[in-house]
Amino acid sequence: MSIESVEQIAEVYQPDPAGGYRVVGTDDSQLWVPNSPDNRHFALVEEWLLTNSLDEEAYAPSLAEAQTIRISGIKTEAWGLLHPTDWYDIREASGGTATPVNIAAYREAVRDTTQLCEDDINALTTINEVRDYTFTWPIVP
Repeated sequence: MSIESVEQIAEVYQPDPAGGYRVVGTDDSQLWVPNSPDNRHFALVEEWLLTNSLDEEAYAPSLAEAQTIRISGIKTEAWGLLHPTDWYDIREASGGTATPVNIAAYREAVRDTTQLCEDDINALTTINEVRDYTFTWPIVP
């Protein structure tokens, strides 16, 4: 799921104050949004909450659900990081100028980071570990 506007949010659940938000999209997909202003989706959730009620139903995801939601969120962020440089690869694939080395290295680092995160998260054994998992994206060239 990629939340790009408030209109794409159907429901928001908060499992615990420090844990973040489980967001259900209008297409029934799910995304875990950390309770952090640094997350680009957090502002959209806060905007949604200004005019909608937080679903007070207690939601306790299973470990597998928490892992899937967290990985989905990371993949969505990775797409957002790669999207602005897609045109380099498209240009190269259509016979144009090659993708600059620093851009290609950055794109590879984003993909590698995403895969490492997925592997790490799938190896975690508690929901708290999944919730608290942190990592750093590569620096944009």
